[in-house]
Amino acid sequence: MTEAEQDEMTAKALKEAEEIMDTFFGQGSFHPIYEACGKSMRNLYKFIEAVRFLGISKQGQSRKARILCDRK
Repeated sequence: MTEAEQDEMTAKALKEAEEIMDTFFGQGSFHPIYEACGKSMRNLYKFIEAVRFLGISKQGQSRKARILCDRK
């Protein structure tokens, strides 16, 4: 893979990540988060995974709470 192809892939990945982050956290949220991650795609994906895990955990807790409430 040439350096130009790598740069193109990186730019595409950044754009996709920006769209996802702005959709999830609100317009303009990508750049501050990306900078807080040290402008590292690897760190950014770790952040996204952590948020995803948190969402899944919260969803599970919410489901458990609904089940317990339905038993009453």
